[in-house]
Amino acid sequence: MTKEFLQALAKLQDSINTIIKKEDNPYFKSKYADLNSIFEEVKGKIRENGFILIQTVQHDHLHTDLIHIETGEKLESDMDLLTATPDMQKLGSAVTYARRYSILPLLNIETEDDDGNLASGKTKTFDDLSTLEDFDTAIRSAKSVKALGALYYKWVAKFPKGTKEYEALNKVSGDMKLKLNNPEMGVEVR
Repeated sequence: MTKEFLQALAKLQDSINTIIKKEDNPYFKSKYADLNSIFEEVKGKIRENGFILIQTVQHDHLHTDLIHIETGEKLESDMDLLTATPDMQKLGSAVTYARRYSILPLLNIETEDDDGNLASGKTKTFDDLSTLEDFDTAIRSAKSVKALGALYYKWVAKFPKGTKEYEALNKVSGDMKLKLNNPEMGVEVR
């Protein structure tokens, strides 16, 4: 990488403010920065500092290029799109999630902590989930089908399809999805 590229990248990174987590994540009782919040902060600054950002879906991953216009040099990032079934809605969610989480490290962007809960250890965040019990509790606490989808991408990475943990979480998630989609039915989540 040339000195010009590195200087421009440093200037770009220095220009980006910490992004405030504004969106509610009710099943984790926390907040997150959505894709629009991230782009609101970075889109103009990327151009002002002589870069372009390109994100494309390539087979089973999202490819991100941050290209320096003057030198043609670039930073690249690939993130797998984790979907268990060929479902366009799930793919769309995976793409949005990947776009958001590929930009943050690529530009070294900081996000503001929700309210100190993480530091106090009182609330588990999305990244803290690790055990079957953690995921089971989070699934049962989900307030929307969209929340279940976000959880799915996290637990399928931890417990691959075919494992007993995957099957158990898939059952609970299916029951919870039915309950959320049909509240009048009184579905019991077992």
